[in-house]
Amino acid sequence: ASRGLGDVYKRQILCYASYFAELARYFTRENVEAPQELLLLYVACSALTKGQVSLPLVRTIYEMRMMQIQGEALELFQCLDCGKKDDLKVYFSRGGFLCRECAARLISSGRGKGYTLSGDAVYALQFILTTSLSKLFSFRVSDAVEKELADFMKHYLEHYIPVSYTHLTLPTIR
Repeated sequence: ASRGLGDVYKRQILCYASYFAELARYFTRENVEAPQELLLLYVACSALTKGQVSLPLVRTIYEMRMMQIQGEALELFQCLDCGKKDDLKVYFSRGGFLCRECAARLISSGRGKGYTLSGDAVYALQFILTTSLSKLFSFRVSDAVEKELADFMKHYLEHYIPVSYTHLTLPTIR
């Protein structure tokens, strides 16, 4: 019997859910309460099954919010040093935005390369960091912004998490 797109999509959802659980397990410890992590995991898995937000965007939202819960959120509203709100790049080594002038000091010391984000990507990340869980998976972005966010999260997680996860090896349609 041939498998339909529905079966492949269900397996993709399962892969994402497994990855979310694995990431939650990485950040939590046995016999230590983790109510925020558990609630985020529940809300993310619920979003996967509703299908209103693309799977890659659900992943980005989950990862960014999980990093915030773990105290590794980036400052994405203003320059960390001077408070400027324009001409900003993300410096993972510093934990967020730096303006061109403040970044020049970091670059001259050889400690960082900036990551540029579009205005739409910044807005999406700010929304993820500030909105309530009940509204967290209620927005969409263009395909270009979705790809930009996914690329950004890949670099962000590589900087902060020394582990690689394999659960997102997604099944292909045959």
